[in-house]
This record gives sequence, C-alpha cells and structure tokens, in this order.
Amino acid sequence: MSAMDVATLVRSIIQDHPEILEVTSILSFQLRASDKEPLLNTNWMLASNQNNNKYKQYAYEGLDGLKTGFTDSAGYCFAGTAERDGMRLISVVMGTESMTKRFTETKKVLDYGFQHFEVKQVVAENSPAKNVSVKEGVKTEVPVVTEQAVHFVVPKGIDPSQLPMKTHIEVDALTAPFQAGIKAGTITYTYQIEGMDQVQEKTVNLVAVEQMEKGGWFRLMFRSILEFFTDLF
Repeated sequence: MSAMDVATLVRSIIQDHPEILEVTSILSFQLRASDKEPLLNTNWMLASNQNNNKYKQYAYEGLDGLKTGFTDSAGYCFAGTAERDGMRLISVVMGTESMTKRFTETKKVLDYGFQHFEVKQVVAENSPAKNVSVKEGVKTEVPVVTEQAVHFVVPKGIDPSQLPMKTHIEVDALTAPFQAGIKAGTITYTYQIEGMDQVQEKTVNLVAVEQMEKGGWFRLMFRSILEFFTDLF
C-alpha cells in the first residue's frame, strides 16, 4: 500500500468509526489480571504523553491516533492523526530508519498542515440560492436559502468569496400552502485545494424563506388562462 492508500483508509475508519480514537488514545491497558505489566501504546506522540517524562518530547497537541508499524521492507511507519480548532489532519510516514524518526517526521508533516491550512466558513447559513416555482400559490415563486453553513479546509488567509467552488442544485416545485422553512431541495458545494487530489464536498438543504398561502380560485383560473395563451406564442 502507498502512503495515500493508508491515509485514505485511516480517513474512512475515522469517519465511519470515530469511536476508534477512544481506543487509540489509551496510553496503557491491563489486558488480563494475571499480566505482570500492562500493554503500552507504542504511539509516543499521543497528546496525553505530555506528562510522561520518557515521551513528553514527542507528545503532540491534539494527537489521538492511530497506528505504528514496522516491517523489514517498509521500515518504521506511522499513520497519525491530530485535531486542532475543529480541523483534523492525517499524516502517513513510511520507510524511516528508527522509531524516533517516524515521529519527528510526522511532526514536520502535521506542523506544515496546521501552519498553512484552517477550517473556514465558506457559505453562511441562510445564503440565497435561487427562486423555486410554486404551484397553486398566491405567488408563482419563492426564494430559498441554505439551511446551514458550509465549512471547508482552506489555505490560511484566503478570502472564502474567492474560492473556486462548484455548485449543483436540485429542487422541485412547491405546492401551496406551506410554511416558511419547508425543504425545497438541496445544493451541493465542491472545492478542491489547488495541487491536492482530495475533493471536499458538502450537501445542505434549501428551504423556503417565507410561507405561502394557496391562491384563490379566481387568481388561479386567471393565471392558467394567461399561461395557456403565453404557451401559444
């Protein structure tokens, strides 16, 4: 497996089973009462090692996983992950010549990530998207907005309004009457940091900003007649 393969695997494990970090962050564990000594975690970079005189020089703020390893062909390896200020990074180091080297190299990778990137709101809650058609309402359209904000990992200092994001909207016509806040569809935002393979994607609901009453029979009849003649030309 390549380093990218391992990183992809680690990301999937954390996303699907976040509780694994509760296990990987344990410093030691007494497996059996009869054991003379507990099992020690070989991850020296755990943040909780900051009070351990033997390993505190390697302890890394926010680091809570994940797996060390060694083979003759791959050398000393480490797949690490740390979270700071709501941003989780994954680092994979392979082929180092010692146990200490895999941790010092990991620190370099994670330091770079935390120094150059951050999680930032790129779309605010209640951001206007478009108007959606309304059937049988007093109006024929209603504006919709995003139900929640969208956050992406971006280069530090960048203006979110300048990000080259792509959007994809899926909406259906609403039928009156309905209340404000009714779901009208979804909008998907995608963003890729220049020079990186990973594409970030987030889908949020689009909701109507106002309620809509059902139109009276005369209004609806007149509208139908107008639409009929409009379609003729």
